[in-house]
Amino acid sequence: MPSAHCYLCIYKEPAPNYTVGSSYNPLGSCNNCSAFACDYHGYRLSIGSFECRLCDSSLPAASAAHLALESQSSVVGLSFEELDLRQEIIEALLILYHPNTIFFYVRNLRAFLELRPDINDDFGNFREKYEIQWKENPDSQKLRRVIESFPDDAQDLIYVAIVLYNQLQFTAPLPGILKRISNAIIFRRRNQ
Repeated sequence: MPSAHCYLCIYKEPAPNYTVGSSYNPLGSCNNCSAFACDYHGYRLSIGSFECRLCDSSLPAASAAHLALESQSSVVGLSFEELDLRQEIIEALLILYHPNTIFFYVRNLRAFLELRPDINDDFGNFREKYEIQWKENPDSQKLRRVIESFPDDAQDLIYVAIVLYNQLQFTAPLPGILKRISNAIIFRRRNQ
C-alpha cells in the first residue's frame, strides 16, 4: 500500500472503476494546491503541469479576475457598494490559483480549452450550449450587475469555472465567492 494517497479518493470522492491503476494511488501532486491526485482526480494540462480536479475551476476563475483588472473602464454606472463587491470578487478569485511556478492566466475560454482539450466538447461555444439565468432576488441582481461589468471573456471563464466544478459533483463546497455567484445563477444545458 502506498504511503501517499489521492486526497479526493480519501475524502469520499472515489474514482470510478475505469481508471488506470488503483484509485487511491496518486499519480502526481497538484501544481496549485499540492494535494496528491490519482489519474481520475488529476490531469496534466497541455503545458505540462499536473492539477487536481478540485482546482479545475481555479485557473479560469483567477484568469477572469486578471481580465477584470485590465478593464476598469467597465465600472461606469456601478454604485459604491457594487464597486466594493467587484473588488471583493476580484480579490477572492485571484487567490484561487497560485501555482508553484510563475503565474500565467488565460485570456479567454478558447485559450483555457487549449490547455484542457478533454473538456472542449462540453465547453466550446459555451453560450450556445448553456442558458444563463440570474435569479430574481436583490443579491443575485447586484451580483449580476457586477459580473456583467467584467469583460465578456472574463464572464465566460467565471461561468465555466462554476459549471465545471458543479459537474464534478464534489461534496466539497465551491470556494466562497464562486459559491455565492453559483447560488445566484441557474445554468441550463440547451438541447443540441
